[in-house]
Formats: sequence, structure tokens, C-alpha cells
Amino acid sequence: SFLCEEVVSTTTEKNGDAEYDFDIKMTIKGKDISGNNTVYVMYYNETLEEEESEDGEIEREYVLEGVMVFENAEYFLTGERSFEQEEDETENKLEMRAYADKNDLSNYIEMEQKNSVETDESKNKFAYKVVIGNQTVEETEVTFKTEQEDGKKKTKLEMEFVSGEAEGEYEIKKEIENGKTVIKVEYDMKGRVGEFKIKEITDENEVKRYEYKFEDGS
Repeated sequence: SFLCEEVVSTTTEKNGDAEYDFDIKMTIKGKDISGNNTVYVMYYNETLEEEESEDGEIEREYVLEGVMVFENAEYFLTGERSFEQEEDETENKLEMRAYADKNDLSNYIEMEQKNSVETDESKNKFAYKVVIGNQTVEETEVTFKTEQEDGKKKTKLEMEFVSGEAEGEYEIKKEIENGKTVIKVEYDMKGRVGEFKIKEITDENEVKRYEYKFEDGS
């Protein structure tokens, strides 16, 4: 359905692929700015570098090294992961860089993933950047937020992207109005600013469809 967590999904598991001699396997699935499906598979080991625990607060820092597989090509992978926990809040942050040639640090793919959970709120962020010759040629950032307010669940998705001459920004909110799902979309495409609403309608046969209404009433 529209505005779901599957805009970017991540799965982390114990590695069972014999061809890659690493402990951990992470799969990230998403879409590029053209709407095409993308899949990144990372195989890596991580080493605990630092750990602190005081007054119920826990902090851990890890470094990682491995291989990323994308579109049948392998990349040397390096990065770090942090974990923090205090009272009712937990935060995980992962930063990675993948190089086609480990001796050439001017060309790489950089990814950042951040997840935070509180009592009534969760937030996921995924950022992706392609750098060629130390110049950023493509960049995307997606943030997904869910919160409970007055017994109601609200979700919001923000997306920003740059690819060559194309750039844009979207903010999408999903709320319940009069018992019906309403999605509000605001966008900025290189100065073209606008907004519209999408209503989820279920007919007598339990088939869902979406009704679009733009700010000019169309």
C-alpha cells in the first residue's frame, strides 16, 4: 500500500552463504529515484571497539569490514556501528562506505542507516550517496516516522534526492480523518511547490482505491 515501511527495508541475519566468509549478512531493499527496485547485500564482521555503561545508560561502538554486492559487482566495505540505550529510548546507527577499488578512495558508495525507538515514537532514516572523483553525483535520504498521539497512529515519510540535474523533496503524512485513511503530500521539485491529498476508499466489494485531490480542487 501507499506510504508503507517497505519504502526501504533492511534485514540483518547470521550469514549462511558459504562463498562469503563473514559472520553477518545485511540486505537492504529499496527504490531509486526512477522507481526501479534496488537490492544491496552486505557481508561483514564487526568488532567491538568501545563500551560504556553508567546509570542505566549503555553505549557501544563497533567497527566493521566486509564486502557489498550490488548489481553483480563486489565492493570492499568498511564502516562503523553505534548502539545507545537509556531509559525508554534506544538508538542504532550504521555508517558504511563501499569501494570498487580499495586503493581508490575517491570513488565510493556511502550509506547511513539510523533507527530510534521511544515509548510512543519510532523513527527510521536511510541515506545513500554516490561519489565519483570526490564529487557527489547522486544522493537520496528517506526518513520514516511513526508516533502515537491521543490514541491515534500517525505516520510521516520525508524524502530528498539529487541525481544529476534532477532534485526534489517530498513530505508525506498518513492520518485518519472521519474513520478514513487520508494521505497528505507536499512536494518541491526544483522550485515547483505544491500539495495534494489521497483518500483511501473501500467499495462494497472490499476493494480499495485511491482518490486524488489537488490544492486547486482538481
